[in-house]
Amino acid sequence: MRAALLLPLLVACTSGQPDGGASGVSPDAWPRCYALRTGDWTPPPGQKLDVTHAPPPVVQLDTQQVEHGVEQKRYRLGPDIPALGQRGLVPSWARLAPDSLQLLWSSGYEGVFVTVAVREDSISGSARAFTDYGSQALAPVNGWRIPCSQEPSSR
Repeated sequence: MRAALLLPLLVACTSGQPDGGASGVSPDAWPRCYALRTGDWTPPPGQKLDVTHAPPPVVQLDTQQVEHGVEQKRYRLGPDIPALGQRGLVPSWARLAPDSLQLLWSSGYEGVFVTVAVREDSISGSARAFTDYGSQALAPVNGWRIPCSQEPSSR
């Protein structure tokens, strides 16, 4: 009886998928790619619009775990945003909840966070461009799942 209970747990823990198969993510969907559409950027009241980095039009959410020095599990995200350079943090994504994701591109001083809700084969949410001197801007983001190409992910 114990073996029958442990086998499903063992299979779930070794499936090779980030945080198991969660709601809104099918088990055979990794790596997962999305085409993104970023809307118009809006600065906070009283600030000048200062957006130099936007999410790429196509992203790949990989299953390789990356180190960011935070407690949250983060996974490789491709491609890089070239203007942020190769010296910053490795582009990454994390699951915030079973149906939401956070994507991050950062040089360590500036970058873009994208937070989206996952609904079947589509995502929607917002992008937040940031700098170390406090400048921010927000934009709506929508996306849809596409087949992943054979191109390697960033880095």
